[in-house]
Amino acid sequence: MGEIIGPYRVLRSLGHGGMGEVFLAERADQQFQQRVAIKLVKRGLSKQVQSRLRIERQILASLEHPNIARLLDGGSTKDGTPYIVMEYVDGKPIDEYSDERRLTINQRLELFRSVCAAVHSAHQNLIVHRDLKPSNILVTAAGVPKLLDFGIAKMLDTRQLSQTVALTEADVRMLTPDHASPEQLSGDLITTASDTYVLGVLLYELLTGCKPFAVKGRSFAELERTICEDPPMPPSQVFSRGSDAKQSSEEIAANRSSTVAKLKRELQGDLGSIILMALRKEPERRYSSVRQFSDDIGRYLQGLPVNARLDTWTYRATKFVKRHAVVVGLGTLLAATLVGFTINTYLTSRELRTERDVAAAQSIRADKERSGAQAISNFLIDLFNKSDPDQARGKELTALEILDLGAQRIRTELPGQRELQAVLMNTVGNVYLRLGKYERAQPLLEESWRIFSQELKIETLALAEVALNLGELHLRGDLSKAEEFMNHSIGISRRVEGPNSRGVARGKCGLGIVHRERNQLDLAERQLRDCITMYDALGNVDASESAIALDHLARTLARRGNFTAAEEIYRRWLALNHNLEPDNTRLIEHRHSLATVLQGKGALQDAEQLYREVAASIRTVWGEESEQLVVVLTNHGSVLQELSEFERADRSFKEALSINEKLKLPDDARAYLMGRMASLALDRGDTITAERLYRDALELLAKLDANSRFRSSVLTGLSKTLVQRDQPKDAQHYIEQALPLFENVPGKNSYLYGLAEAILGRALSQQGMRGQAEPLIRGGYHKYVAQRGSRLPEARLLRSWLDDLEPVAVHPTVSR
Repeated sequence: MGEIIGPYRVLRSLGHGGMGEVFLAERADQQFQQRVAIKLVKRGLSKQVQSRLRIERQILASLEHPNIARLLDGGSTKDGTPYIVMEYVDGKPIDEYSDERRLTINQRLELFRSVCAAVHSAHQNLIVHRDLKPSNILVTAAGVPKLLDFGIAKMLDTRQLSQTVALTEADVRMLTPDHASPEQLSGDLITTASDTYVLGVLLYELLTGCKPFAVKGRSFAELERTICEDPPMPPSQVFSRGSDAKQSSEEIAANRSSTVAKLKRELQGDLGSIILMALRKEPERRYSSVRQFSDDIGRYLQGLPVNARLDTWTYRATKFVKRHAVVVGLGTLLAATLVGFTINTYLTSRELRTERDVAAAQSIRADKERSGAQAISNFLIDLFNKSDPDQARGKELTALEILDLGAQRIRTELPGQRELQAVLMNTVGNVYLRLGKYERAQPLLEESWRIFSQELKIETLALAEVALNLGELHLRGDLSKAEEFMNHSIGISRRVEGPNSRGVARGKCGLGIVHRERNQLDLAERQLRDCITMYDALGNVDASESAIALDHLARTLARRGNFTAAEEIYRRWLALNHNLEPDNTRLIEHRHSLATVLQGKGALQDAEQLYREVAASIRTVWGEESEQLVVVLTNHGSVLQELSEFERADRSFKEALSINEKLKLPDDARAYLMGRMASLALDRGDTITAERLYRDALELLAKLDANSRFRSSVLTGLSKTLVQRDQPKDAQHYIEQALPLFENVPGKNSYLYGLAEAILGRALSQQGMRGQAEPLIRGGYHKYVAQRGSRLPEARLLRSWLDDLEPVAVHPTVSR
């Protein structure tokens, strides 16, 4: 006491833990009066522990929120011990504060939402707190909660990994056992979902006065097993079964300005479901974000339906399908998609269009929603029952067969419920889209659109969803129609939900994809960034939707040649979604996209291995004949070609071509594949086959948009073939068509533009114009090597062209 640290004098201890102590201090330099809290690492502890305080200091410096204690200063004492100076919070732990003032359940929920806002702010800065216990949340006399102690927080930003190695080692578990998530206790990767769980523990304790699990007298191993495996006691039952609370049930109720009976009623139903959703063992089944958790509490306080209650039927259906995994195959994925998406769409599809007689309208609407939801429930339960051995009579139905059965029955059942039929058609059509069964998706989606727009003539969110799905469908062949339906979706969503809504954001993402496929990369990037900004502002958007937008932004950046930024997005997404099953479709898509980025960077061995793994997953999920498999086999063949494994590349291309012909895929996909096969023929020295394939591909592309993204690569390949066949004039003709296409996409500094420049230089050199050729070949070679390295066969070819050049004789001007 009395020691001077920087400009501050220590007054007394405020508290201590295993690694450090916090002191109350005051300004000692007479500049102004100020009281602060100073946190010091205990003397003699390891440098690793000291580094954690420095990390905490960096974390606090990046956070600015009214409910997070502010960082004021920092430094080291004379003996080198690091310290941080924070805002002094004169308050009490949130549980003590709430009990002393006898806050009601609703008042505690409002207080808790302020804590959620602080945690969400940390998550937006890619920081997980990991220690959200009552003693780390102090509430001031004015009722303002302040979040403290980021000492064991974790940075998720990959750029900070070098600073946080000590925090992520599996053998170091820094936690408070009874306020820790299952993944913290088991040593699994920590994400923002961990804070969601611990906030659930905190809310449980605030509302019931008890912890969700009995903790007294338990060893760490017993506690770990309980938290990781045992379901928590429903909040409303803690008073009837006994608990480890320090107070009696009557005292707990009194501290909440209530009675035991009333408190039990309050903790039943929606509120209990909200808490239990946050406390789910599986991170992916909790709220997708702390903001979504807080928003659900807000809906409860307003008397609105909550998202937590929508899980019950879906989860039962998922469990049912798992019991019949052999006969259903992919039924788990389909059940979750069908039930969750359909019921959610139906319940949100109809909007009140007048404020008159609101109470009566709400009652009618609720009855209709219940009736519709029950009809959907009965329909789907009966559909999945067809896989039961007693009804299937020994026949094993695949997931696709069950889906086909459902598609047929939608048209003949649910009589008189046209809107419901349209919703189900859209839902099943959407699943067909995800399975790559486009020919089955199209008639369902088009009929759903016709029922909504022409027969019922109503604008709802369900109609916007149909338009979005039709836009996605037409991305594979008709970009004009795709753009038309994306704009329909945006317009409907804007009129029904407002300009800053989830539907508008999703439509912008779709438009971004259209622009990217047209090589309008500036427009694509702008739409995708707008979409991501809107998702961030909304806060309660499903994580998978944000992931889709990020994925397409990364693809756009990769198309520009910015592979480093694209790779960072993919790796961050994969780290945050590490708990997904290997055959999850979003995981497969992201891993495939990462492989293309690695190939673009020249990390060919890593890309080849990833392509192989992705192809195996696609065969499991989509089968042996799918568009997804064609794309991956083509890309896998291209990386094998770059690795000079020509035989394996040839087998991969031929399998892709065989599937392509069976599925009758769009001409641009076939043209791209023919271009890759031509490139392989060229590398193997078969210039005749290469020229034929390139010309066939160019003929296919001539029927399509002149700006097709494959046209430039086919023109480049054909030109390279022609210079190797000593046809420089024809080569010059085609490469001069390709160069303008490369100028904007991916740009003049890209390796693709460099390759095209070098080919033009070679063509000029073969025509005797070596003075013009030399700067083109030299500049093109250096651009290529800067991005792709000098070891690839193509780089060696360009180098040989450079070596073939002879110095150009310079004849001095003779004055007469």
